[in-house]
Amino acid sequence: MNRINLNIGFGLVIATIVGFVPLPGLTVQLKAENFSELIKQNNSGLEAYQNTKNNFSIRHPENWRINEGEDGVMFISPKESEADDFQENIGITVQNLANNQADLNQIAVASLEQLKKVITDFSLVSSTETTLENIPAKQFVYTGKFGDFDVKWLQVIALEGDNFYIITYTAKASSYNDYLNLVEEMVSSFKKI
Repeated sequence: MNRINLNIGFGLVIATIVGFVPLPGLTVQLKAENFSELIKQNNSGLEAYQNTKNNFSIRHPENWRINEGEDGVMFISPKESEADDFQENIGITVQNLANNQADLNQIAVASLEQLKKVITDFSLVSSTETTLENIPAKQFVYTGKFGDFDVKWLQVIALEGDNFYIITYTAKASSYNDYLNLVEEMVSSFKKI
């Protein structure tokens, strides 16, 4: 049996699957009878974001906080209330895999194996073929425990040339569907520049 050594590293896997970023001291007070309706109102107009270092653009809600890093960016939803202890987010990472001989299917298998090791009570909900700006891609939906939280993730991975693209939506399982349409709109707006 041949083993493939994927040089994507443990740090990359953690950064792309966990996505949760505690933001102590950041408080946005919102009052609405129906929070899903408030999300639709506040996010009806997405604004453009461009990451010239990693050569991509994406549209995002203007009221979401942007946290840029070396390999990508994270968009973090505003708090729903002062008691909100988990902020839903979308992280985009671009990794250069120049010396890696693995294809997307091999990377997908290795990624799922790694997820099983780092997420407590990991459960794969779905695994489907998709595209990311016309690039063949894989989409995973999975659940598990992160600290005290029951979390649900949606992740899209794509490989084009040496560039490995990872888009990860992270939410409490109970609020996952509240943001899903918005997340799908964001993912479909992803463009290489």
